[in-house]
Amino acid sequence: MTDQNHTQVSKSNRIYLFCFLTVILLIGAWIAYFIISFDLNDYRRHAEQRLASILSLPVAIGEMEYKFHGSRLALEITGIQIGDKNTPAEINAPKLLVDLQWSGLLQRDFRFGTISLLRPYI
Repeated sequence: MTDQNHTQVSKSNRIYLFCFLTVILLIGAWIAYFIISFDLNDYRRHAEQRLASILSLPVAIGEMEYKFHGSRLALEITGIQIGDKNTPAEINAPKLLVDLQWSGLLQRDFRFGTISLLRPYI
């Protein structure tokens, strides 16, 4: 291999490496933007309506956020009320923790591992 061929190969490898690193950087920037700008509380009203229709009881949800619970991604809801004074039962809990299964997230389908009501009272 001549020096000229070696220089051309080396130059093309640098171009490919630069393009690859640029793509990785852009993907990382997009993920960071998504994480920073995504607010679960924008979907609170929809979640309340959906749960109310499933349970046939009024539902009020407090703050919602994603957290890691062990090795699982969890949906943490601070303050949840199921039912009210006009229903046969009223359940309040300061915190609801829902472990999400990774396989469901990859398929764009919420699948729950464990659902925990912390310190509920009736």
